[in-house]
Amino acid sequence: MCRAVLNVVRMKRKSIAMSKKKNIMTLASPLAPEDVRPDSYIAIHTMLFDLPLWCLDADDLRYASSPPPLIKRVPRNAGKPYKVKAVCLPYVYALAPDGKPLTLDLRRCRLVRLDDQYGRMVFQAMKAEAGRRKKDDDDDDDD
Repeated sequence: MCRAVLNVVRMKRKSIAMSKKKNIMTLASPLAPEDVRPDSYIAIHTMLFDLPLWCLDADDLRYASSPPPLIKRVPRNAGKPYKVKAVCLPYVYALAPDGKPLTLDLRRCRLVRLDDQYGRMVFQAMKAEAGRRKKDDDDDDDD
């Protein structure tokens, strides 16, 4: 009886250890512009935006003759996977999961490389979700 219990406990420990190996955590790595390659999965990390001069204090004249200051922001779509289709530095042509094309200017945005397995899985899941939404919208239009 004790051996049977020990065997069950050993089997559960092995299955737990194996399931932990399947759920390995990966990190998105910063991507230099020259390292962007077609068919890789990327995400936008941060973007630079011009601060309009009307946002500044009227008494602050030091920006009058210089270019507007830049603000670094995390966009709302940060982390959304894109699949790179073509690269012509400083521009990157990529597809969103819903099929919409996007051209990124690498002088204005910082990219990260997504792990291939993670990028493929999330891209396909979001693509399927976009397809379901489009189908639902088409069905609503028919009514």
